[in-house]
Formats: sequence, structure tokens, C-alpha cells
Amino acid sequence: ALRALEAKIRPPGAILACCSGHRAGINSDRARRLKPDRKQAQQTTAMLKLAAAAAAAALLAVPYATRLPYPYDDAAAQPVADAFRRRVAGAEDGSAFPPAFEGAWAPNDRLTKAARLFEGQVKGSESVATLEDGTLVMLDREGWVFLSKPGTGKASKQWYVGPGRPLGFHAHGDKLVIACSTKGLLELDMATGKLRVLSNMADDTRVPLNYVNDLDVAKNGDVYFSSSTARGVVYAPRKGFHDTMHSYLMNLFSGDATGRLLKYEAATGRTTTLVDGLWYANGVAVARDEKSVLVVETNQNRVHRVDLATGISEIFVDKLPAVPDGVTRAPDGGFWIAGVVPLSPLPRLLAPYPRLRTLVAHVVGHLLPLLAKPGAFALKVDAAGAPADALYDLKGARVRTLSAVVETDGKLWLGNLGGDFVSVVDL
Repeated sequence: ALRALEAKIRPPGAILACCSGHRAGINSDRARRLKPDRKQAQQTTAMLKLAAAAAAAALLAVPYATRLPYPYDDAAAQPVADAFRRRVAGAEDGSAFPPAFEGAWAPNDRLTKAARLFEGQVKGSESVATLEDGTLVMLDREGWVFLSKPGTGKASKQWYVGPGRPLGFHAHGDKLVIACSTKGLLELDMATGKLRVLSNMADDTRVPLNYVNDLDVAKNGDVYFSSSTARGVVYAPRKGFHDTMHSYLMNLFSGDATGRLLKYEAATGRTTTLVDGLWYANGVAVARDEKSVLVVETNQNRVHRVDLATGISEIFVDKLPAVPDGVTRAPDGGFWIAGVVPLSPLPRLLAPYPRLRTLVAHVVGHLLPLLAKPGAFALKVDAAGAPADALYDLKGARVRTLSAVVETDGKLWLGNLGGDFVSVVDL
């Protein structure tokens, strides 16, 4: 069509070549008159080509603009409620951006002194646990439980709890209670090696547990745990494990606020919902008096406290200066919050635009090394939620993707979501 248009406006060269005299003058006038027409035609042709290219690009982009990547590939990103949008980092009610590190949380380099343990052997142990005899327990991203006896400096594979992607875990007596993102709430009997599923669905709502993330165990064996989202976790064949980081990013870009805090009652085996509507529920910790439980809401950079007698939820820590992951109770009754990565302006910039979030979701995984700067943040609050202490590796030189902080005997044991080691540092 474009060639035909060009042919119609092009003056016949043979006639121009053979004409002379009066007819040459006439044709000269015609040529002068046709020059603007030819220029206009060239512009029209260029515009048509650009329009055709834009149409082709639009057709190719339709799947990317109307559907998110798996496991959210049945729809585009949804609009984010104003209340959520206002609380992302840099927004009017959210964490300060750039973050303010001050007071008890003033900048330091204490985490750069951490020692890496079992480097290249224990990959992606999101948490760590210590047994009564001092044995260190780790659980890698493939489902292997590692034990390290005190004084040996060695870690050995002991049990396999896969397939799947285990995340948080706690030792309770001779049981290891595990939050498996794919199978639900698990219990490993460390005396017999037997593994059983405690819960894979909330009994009160009949909603499956597709992304169990973290937990804590009360003295009577009741388990309080989080389900980050109603969606599942993606298996990445090229990486060889279930990629919870990808699933987290898809949750962030989709605007999905289906995170929950749940309770598994040991005496009855029943699972009930304590809090729902969280924008990526994450770390969980039971208070020392067991009258309340904390749950991290990662995409809002805050921690909730739920009164177990009344069921009322309130904000315990707000406007954190890093993206929070795990939370654990300290021996003095305070709590350690693990900051996994530095805050980013991206959620605030993209929150109002669901179609743009849908498009960016298809490439964010490739851009993540450029967008997410490394860093590690161990933030402590007291029993009332006030800042009490902090250890940082602000450039991620020694510790990064910090996902859990466990205090034992004057040391901090550090889980690592993305690395191939765990760490320890003296307080």
C-alpha cells in the first residue's frame, strides 16, 4: 500500500526527460508544484510506517499489558487502594525515602564484622535455629536440613523435607516446625526423621495455604504462622528451586493484599485466621508473655501486633527504614527485625498505574540487579516497639539479603535468603 501511494505521487520520469521548450516550462512549473506534494507524501509515508510499527508493537505488547507473569497470569495488575498507596516508602504516610537512620538506629558497620559459615554449602537458609545442646540447624532452599554440632565447624545433611521451598522454621523440643511455601505447615520429628503436614488449609475459610512463609511456636505447641499471599510459588527450572523472590515481586506489582496471619491449635489440629488483607505477610514472633503475636507486612514496611485475647490488631512498628522480612523475639523480650534490602522508590512511582505495573512485571526480574541495591539491616525494638539497637552492612559487602536474626548467648545468627551461607556476629 505504501509503494502504491508513492507511485501515484511520483512524477513520470520518462515524460520529464523527453520534454523541452514550452512543454519543458510547463513541466518545470508542474515539478515546482509537485515538490511540496512529494515532501508531504514522504512525511505521510514516514507517519504511516511509524503507525504500522506502533500497531505491530501494540499487538505484540497486548499479552504483556493485559496479563502478569505466572502465577498471576490470569489477569493484569489491579488498582491499589489509596490507603496502601499512601503507605509505601516515600509516600505521605510511608517510610521516609531516602531513609532516616537516627537515634538507636544510627548508621554503623557492625554487620561487616560478621563471619560467614558453610559458604558454598548451605544455600538460601532463610532462618537458623539452635537446639538446647547448641547445635545449629539450617534448612536450605532445596529442602535439606543441615546440622552443625558445637565446636566442629562442619555442617552435615541430616534430613530432606522437600520437594518445595522451606522458609522460616523453629525448633520445639525434638520437633522442627517448618513453614514450607509450597506444602504448608510441616513438622519434622528429629528423633525419628518422620515428616508430617500439620496444615495446608485454613479450616474457618477453606482457603488453601499456598505460600506459608514464617512461624513461631508457643509453649503449648500452638503455631502462629503467616501465609504471604493466596497465590503459589513458582518453580524456576533454570535455577533449580522454587523462586520465592519472583513470587514476591509478582505480589508487589499485582497489588495483591491477600496475606494472612493464622493459628494452628496443637490440641485440636484446627487452623484459623487471625488477620487477613495484609500486603505480603511475612515474619512472625510470639511475645514473651504469649499474650500477643507480631506479623510483618513487608510491602507496607511495618509490623502488626495482634492481641490474642481480643483479636484486635494494631501497628507495633511503622515506617521502617528497610524492607522487612523476618522478626524474632530477643531474650530480653524485645524483637529483632531483619531488613532484607534497602527501600526503593519504585513501589511509590508505579503504585498509581496498574497497566504500567503489569508491563514492568515482565522485565523486573532481569532489572533487579540494577534496581535492588545490596544491604543488610538488623533492627532491634524493645517490648513496646521503640528502636533499641541496630547492626548494618549498608553496602552488602559482607552480609546481604538478610532474612532472619536469631539472638543466642550474645551472638546474632543470621539467615540469608539469597546467599550460599549463614552468618554469625558478636553483639
